[in-house]
Amino acid sequence: MRKIRFKLLSKCDNKLQVVKLIKDCTGLGLKDSKWIADEMLDHIGLVKEIEIIEPYIKDSKVFNPFEEFTTKITQFGHFQVTGGLSWERDSKMLSLGIGETEDYVNFVSEYMSYNYLEENKMILEVLFSKLEKEDLVELVNKIKI
Repeated sequence: MRKIRFKLLSKCDNKLQVVKLIKDCTGLGLKDSKWIADEMLDHIGLVKEIEIIEPYIKDSKVFNPFEEFTTKITQFGHFQVTGGLSWERDSKMLSLGIGETEDYVNFVSEYMSYNYLEENKMILEVLFSKLEKEDLVELVNKIKI
C-alpha cells in the first residue's frame, strides 16, 4: 500500500464526495472514512496520512486508487497532497543537496502531479527561466497544438 498525506487549506462544502473518495481509495468502511473526513473538514490545516489500496479491476477496467485520490481530492476543495512521510523525508534530503539529478526530477514531477495549477505554474516559471533559449525553442517544438 502507498501512503498519502493531505491537508485541507480552506473550507470545503463537498463532505459527501470526500467521504466516498476516502472510502473507495482506502478500503476503509463508511464509519472510518466519515471520521477522517469530519476531522479534516472541521480542522482546516490538519494533516492526515492514509494508506491507499493497490490498483484493481473495476467494471472491466484497472482502477488506480492512488491516481483517483490525487486527481479528485483537489476537485472537491483546496487540498494539498503529498506522498506521505517517506516523501517528506526525501524533500528534506533533497533540500540539503543530498541526491542525484534524477532524484530531483522525480520529486518535482511527483509534486506537480499532486498539486494545484498555480503552484505548478510557479515551479515551471522558475525552471524555464534557468534554461537557455535553444532549450526553450526545443521544448516549444515538442508541444503539440
